[in-house]
Formats: sequence, structure tokens, C-alpha cells
Amino acid sequence: MADIDYFELSKSTLEELAEKNDSKAMLTLGINYYYGEYGSSDIDMAWDYLSKAYSKGEDKASAFLGEMIYFRQVGIKGFDSDEQYNNRAYELYREAADLDMLAGYKGLCKMIMRDDYPEQDGDEILEKLEVMKDEDEESLYMYELIQSDDYSPDDINPSNEFGIEEDEEDEEDVEDESDDGIIRRWLLRDVPEEAETELSISLDDILDTLDEPIADDLDDSEFEFYECFYGETIRDLLLDVIKSDDEAVEMLVALSKYYRFQSGEDIRYAAYWAHKAVILVEKGIESGKIDNYDLRPMAYGELGNAYYSYSYDPDLDFPNVEKAAKYYEIAAETDFSYSYDYNTNGAIALASMAELYKAMDIADLGWSNGINRAWCGQVQYFRGYAQTAAKYWNDALGKSEGWGEYFMGKYYYMRGDDSKAFQLWREGAAEGSKECELELANRILSDPSTSWQEIQRQWEIMDRMYRNDETPAVYKYIYKFYMDKNFKIDMSEDDRRLVAYSALDKGIRRFCPYCAKINYDELDDTHIKPAIEAWGYDGYEF
Repeated sequence: MADIDYFELSKSTLEELAEKNDSKAMLTLGINYYYGEYGSSDIDMAWDYLSKAYSKGEDKASAFLGEMIYFRQVGIKGFDSDEQYNNRAYELYREAADLDMLAGYKGLCKMIMRDDYPEQDGDEILEKLEVMKDEDEESLYMYELIQSDDYSPDDINPSNEFGIEEDEEDEEDVEDESDDGIIRRWLLRDVPEEAETELSISLDDILDTLDEPIADDLDDSEFEFYECFYGETIRDLLLDVIKSDDEAVEMLVALSKYYRFQSGEDIRYAAYWAHKAVILVEKGIESGKIDNYDLRPMAYGELGNAYYSYSYDPDLDFPNVEKAAKYYEIAAETDFSYSYDYNTNGAIALASMAELYKAMDIADLGWSNGINRAWCGQVQYFRGYAQTAAKYWNDALGKSEGWGEYFMGKYYYMRGDDSKAFQLWREGAAEGSKECELELANRILSDPSTSWQEIQRQWEIMDRMYRNDETPAVYKYIYKFYMDKNFKIDMSEDDRRLVAYSALDKGIRRFCPYCAKINYDELDDTHIKPAIEAWGYDGYEF
């Protein structure tokens, strides 16, 4: 599009091009927003677009960035003196003047006229103004002020305010202040940079989802913010996000989780919103608006989760183990308060890539040595080192919220020692391990000699775990028993199959490799194979 006049393109076309990282479109949008071509001047949007354009090599953005800095239309983190602002504005104005830009020369003239020019002699610049006076009205205005020798610094204003008269707005050009207009402008800021195949989502695609009801799904999530969320749709959520600081990150993470968990939802949207959460938290920490560093591992961890998710579309690159491992590593390494445990999935992701030593390093991060030991054992087992794994699991016994007991119990069960396995799972369940409690329930429900009363009690335990989403491991067992015609459930065969496959779908979106393995075997869906490998299926069956 090198021969096209970008200023002749519509706003929507420029926005689409900017989403595709077209720097000239960003430059054009920034200038248009600065001068109010879409209604009133929008400094925030202008700064965002021009900054991005400048970072991508559009040197002509320098004059406008200099103007905003010089007239303090924006604040710069770390700048606490007029000298700092003036010096940076001078550098940008000078860069523009070296490109022979009128705006650059005008900026330098303004600095001279307001006694802020950092050099002793500005005669050459003022002489240039005499030439420029015939090129635009603002240059003529400044030239006439100098000739009159009767002006004050207050007479020199930023370019986007020159010539503006009150009540001049054309009603048709007024900026869209509707909810959708506000969301559209916000979406155009800080667009995720990693716009590869899996994130190729247009602005219109996002806007088309705004009426999607999500309140019930968010209430079922593990996030706490929903207690303060009184909306119903994605539109309501995003409006809350735009008004928020710290809470906004949690909301976007929850939105990503919604897309990650819902059956049939496009997993690209989960990655998109997690990207936005990462951008938001980094920008907030840099600006000082966000001081909660726990939000950084939360955002990066959910981004890792999104890339570790299964998509039913074979053309999409999910799960992407390399990216998942990358973001899990960042999440684990920035989890200074040890509030999360993303090192677990990061270790499995790295192990599935055969990066065992790196996997062990990240598994060794976290707040509980017992959990670390248990998962280090799982990594070792996944790579085929059963004896080494057993040593780690044994070391984790009694100090890992039951994780050591869970893995060690499965190890003994696979070796045929049911008695030892049951003993370990009972001990783990007593420590609060849902996984151990679930394994016990499965074995008891599978035993033909179990009394009807005990079956009822154990089924209530399993059903509770399923309804409350207490552990991903529950989904494979829900599938197992709903598909077992000999297991008495008061439900038609079609309804039982519907529940069973719904459980599998939830399971593979919650990183259950066993659910992926079942789905692969039962449905012969070859696209699930990468998920099985990525999530570390270790050969265990029911």
C-alpha cells in the first residue's frame, strides 16, 4: 500500500491496518486523533498510536510526540522537572526538523518564543519561520507575534488547539461516546503484539461478542472479583475493566478463563484476553497505577494456560507447548509472594519438550517444598525415570497436601499393591488432597462388593467434585461411570452420553491428559494427540 494516501483512508480501514501492525496506519491515526479529525482531540489515543508508530521506525511521529511532551499534554514516568520535559521535546522537535518537517521547525520556534530553547542562538530557526509563514496559518500567527514584539508565553499553544473556536463541532463528527464506542477506542490501545495465526482476531470479531452473557460462568470461576460484578455480558465486564486498575487484570483473566473453559468457544479469544491482561499489568506497574505484583504471575500464568489449551479447530496451533512453557516460566519466576503454582504446568510443559533439567528447575520454584518434590517426581516419571520419581514422591510424603501420597499411591497401584495404594490415598485425603479422595471414590465405586449405602456416599463425593470443579481428574471418572451401563443412574442412555462427553470436553480444557486420551480413543480425533503429548499423559488408566 506504499502508493496509497493513508489520510484518504477511512478510520475503520486504518484501524484494521493498525491491528495488523501497519506503522503508517498507526502514524495516520495518531495524527488524526491529535488534531480531532474524529471529533474532539483525543490525546491518549494520539499518544498511543504515535508512540507505537515511532517505535516501529516512523520518524515523522517525532514532531507530534514532541508537541505533546513540551506542552505537558502527557506525563512521562520518571520526569519530574521542566528541564527533563523540555530536553526531550527539543530532541524530538530537532529530529523532525532534520527531516525538514514544518511541525518540527514550528516546535523549535515555540520553544524559542517561550524562552525554553536549550541553545544560545536560535536565529536560524526564527529565520526559517519567515519562510514558513506562507505555508500554514499557525506559522503566520507566530511570525506576526514576533514582528509585533508584543506577546507572552501564554500566546503560544499546542498545534492541536490552534484556531479552535467554541461550538465549532460538527454534530456528525462528535466522538462516539456510547458504551461500544468507549470499548472500541479502548480495544485499539495496546493491541497484543503476538498477532500470529491463533490470535488473528479482528476488532469486529471482538465487538460481535459483546452481548455474550457471562455472569453465571464467572460466578462459577475461582476468582473473587465477581462478587463486585453486577453486569451480565462481556460488554458490562469490559466497561468495568476500563474503569478499573488492579481489578481489571483479574477481570480479563476471568474472561480468558471463560473462553478457555466453555465448550465450543474459540480458544484464540482466551489467548487474546490473557494477552490484554499481560499488557495491562505491565503498563500499570510501569506507570505506578498498579502496585500489586501478584497480578503479574496471574496474567502470565493464564496466558500460559491459554496456549496449553486444546482447540477443536485443527488449523489453530493449540496447544502450543513452547509458548505455554515460556509464559509459565515468567509467571513462576515473577511469583515473588508464592501465591500461585504455575511452576507445575511449566514443568510438565518443559518436560514434554524433553527439557528435563529446565523442567526440574521450574518445578523447584514455589511456596511448598512438598508440592515441589511431588511434581519433580511427576516430571521424572513422565520422562521415564520411575525409580527416581519414586524417590521424589517418597520425600514428599506427609508434607505436600497429599500430592506425594497421590503419586506414590498410583505408583503402587500400577505395581499391583492395592493395599499400599489405598493406605497412601487415605493418608493424602486426610491431608486435604482432592485427588486422593477422588481415587478412593473411584476404586470403591468400581468394586462390585461395595454396599449400596457406600456407593451412594462415594457418588455424592464425586458428584460434588464435578459440580464444584474441584480437580480436573474428576472428569475422566464422570465419563467412566456415565458410560458404564451397569452403573445405576436414573437417566436415559442419550442423556448419559451427553453428560459423559461434556465432562471430557471440560477435562481437556482443564489440562487433563487422561480426558484427552479417552477422547482420542473413543472419538478417534487425531487432533487431540498433541494435547495428550503436551499435557504429559504417563500411561495411567482408570
